[in-house]
Amino acid sequence: MGKEYVNLKKQRCLQLVQECAHSGKSKREWCAENGIGYSTFMRWQKRLRDELAGELLAPQEIVPVQVELPEQSSHRSTETAL
Repeated sequence: MGKEYVNLKKQRCLQLVQECAHSGKSKREWCAENGIGYSTFMRWQKRLRDELAGELLAPQEIVPVQVELPEQSSHRSTETAL
């Protein structure tokens, strides 16, 4: 039951964050009207954002990339010719 409760709570938090986002009101105003503490709401939003970021970044691999900078001497000679 522990995991079910966590999932239900997460779904409820997500639902409330989405309702707030679609309300057209500020977060503080929406929270006040819905009896939710602003700091509590912000904590829910951060947890959901962090979890989503973790899910998006987990399957990605870091690939080294080599970047070559253009030669500055050719850039300067073009400027002086103008």
